[in-house]
Amino acid sequence: MKSIKFMCMAALTVLLALSLTGCGSSDTGTLSLSVTDAPVDGAVSIVVQFTGVQLLSTSGELLTFNFETPKTIDLLKLQGGDSALLLDNISVPEGDYPVISLKVNAEQGVLDSYIELADGTKHSLWIPSANETGLMLTQGCSVTANGVADFVIDFDLRKSVFDPDANLGEDYILKPALRMVDNTEAGSIAGTVDVALTTDATCTSGNAVYIYEGLNVTPDDVGSQVEPVATTLITDTNTYKAAFLEPGDYTVAFTCQAADDNPKTDDAITFVGAVNVTVSVGVETPTNLQP
Repeated sequence: MKSIKFMCMAALTVLLALSLTGCGSSDTGTLSLSVTDAPVDGAVSIVVQFTGVQLLSTSGELLTFNFETPKTIDLLKLQGGDSALLLDNISVPEGDYPVISLKVNAEQGVLDSYIELADGTKHSLWIPSANETGLMLTQGCSVTANGVADFVIDFDLRKSVFDPDANLGEDYILKPALRMVDNTEAGSIAGTVDVALTTDATCTSGNAVYIYEGLNVTPDDVGSQVEPVATTLITDTNTYKAAFLEPGDYTVAFTCQAADDNPKTDDAITFVGAVNVTVSVGVETPTNLQP
């Protein structure tokens, strides 16, 4: 079977935007939940079927919001800050919710959730924990009375989608790598990549920008000790955008070998054009990458 190397934009990856806003009551807030993502190399669609959302409070109360009909969402159609709504202004009691679970249909051998490859073939997308726990996040969130909280959950497909395991069947496997960001305290990085970088003799396939936490970081591949916090493909016009980043210092670098980056192995990927960037809340920081 064809081997696929996955690439996704920052805060892709799957991005789940949580928006918790006050609703006028003294002891409740409202919950809105959306999903967003960006392109990956080697696939034309990655579809996940969502059936509901669960919140577990510190007191042990489990809030369950089941959809009347499953929401089947092609994550690859959501990019550049776009999102698809899961929950819209749902009232929830104030308090801490350390566990959030996204309920999905993703069984073996069933095209409820699936990946479609560039050759037009579709393959089941299996999430091993889907039936028992769903897509579980243990970072959690808090809802204050009449307060406003707005979080983004980054579902990084580059780190999460794996080729079929010969011992488990022909299903592609989804092992979520999730990152939560306070959207009210987030910024973004955007810019252009010089054409000389994308046409270099060392290029194989996969033009992508990697973002690392900290200044003067020596870039490395996914699965290494120095993993990127986010990755993003560049467009046909050599532009890129990495959104939903916490404020702070970052190192940004380009590679034209991203399709060779296997999350299971330590790969010799060449990075160029590395620059330091500081992200501020609510600001899109322009950052152009050059030789």
